[in-house]
Amino acid sequence: MLFAFFAANVNSAKAAEKKMEVVPVTINWHPQAYYVAFCLGKLKNFYEAEGIDLKIETGAGEAITATRVTGEERRFGTLSASFILKQNQKENSIVAVSGIFQRNMMGIYYRKSAGNGIKQPSDLAGKKIYTSPASKAEYLALFLEQMNLREKVKVIYTSGDSLRTDLQLFLLGHTDVVAATCFQDMYEKRSPNPADVGLFCFDDYDSKLITLMLVTSSKTISKNPELVKRFVRATNKSLDYAMRHPEEAARAFLFYYPKLNYEEELRCFKRIIPFILSYDGKLGYMSRQDWEKIERLLLKTGGLRTNVDVSKVYTNKFQ
Repeated sequence: MLFAFFAANVNSAKAAEKKMEVVPVTINWHPQAYYVAFCLGKLKNFYEAEGIDLKIETGAGEAITATRVTGEERRFGTLSASFILKQNQKENSIVAVSGIFQRNMMGIYYRKSAGNGIKQPSDLAGKKIYTSPASKAEYLALFLEQMNLREKVKVIYTSGDSLRTDLQLFLLGHTDVVAATCFQDMYEKRSPNPADVGLFCFDDYDSKLITLMLVTSSKTISKNPELVKRFVRATNKSLDYAMRHPEEAARAFLFYYPKLNYEEELRCFKRIIPFILSYDGKLGYMSRQDWEKIERLLLKTGGLRTNVDVSKVYTNKFQ
């Protein structure tokens, strides 16, 4: 029944008549809920309709994704806004062309019954927070800065596969506080006592920051602007459709990653939907004010050494 569901959406005669161009998109980490729109758009022929034969590649961290995007023309990827700003301190080689998640989808999971008295973010003072040395750590630093906690909290960086490492440390009781993405409900679902797991989602407090962006190289923008426009158009269409049809989107995700659990991925995607639109309710369109806000915070935390010309970091001309 699953394959029959997609039969009407693949290999359409109309798409076959088009001259297709193979275009890779490299996701910045292992398969998670933000893959959903790309998978859905591929199966629904949204990319084919734009003459694009989409190739979805699993990433292995933001540095590798950035290297692939800058090293090859006609390639796209997903990177955090904080990483993009840091990458562009030296040269403007990567440009954000659309917002994938324009709200802050990071947060802190904590154990309520650990006797640590955590009921609100200010209670984190004096605590240890575990996280991986990736964009999650950067957004944690920005949150702590905004909450006046940066000098009062000790951040401990984990190694290896960040999601599994952080999750196992939490579930095995080696730590009571972990920074992670708000949509990873495995912290509750896999806990012996789900009601004992609390979550501070940064977006619920004062840390309203853009997170994940669709990027390409400045070289691709210069040489293939029409391709960028078509890719952005297909991606926005996919995101819009996925938000309105989450069950279909989750099934599309499982079509490409069948070893994952449908119910779990559907829950994750439903939790991430509120983070897709910008703070003023726009899909894809990025605000200069949002980029300048995260730049100011990065300068405070030391994430940036010098100011960055944000006008060269992103563009809305393909929206």
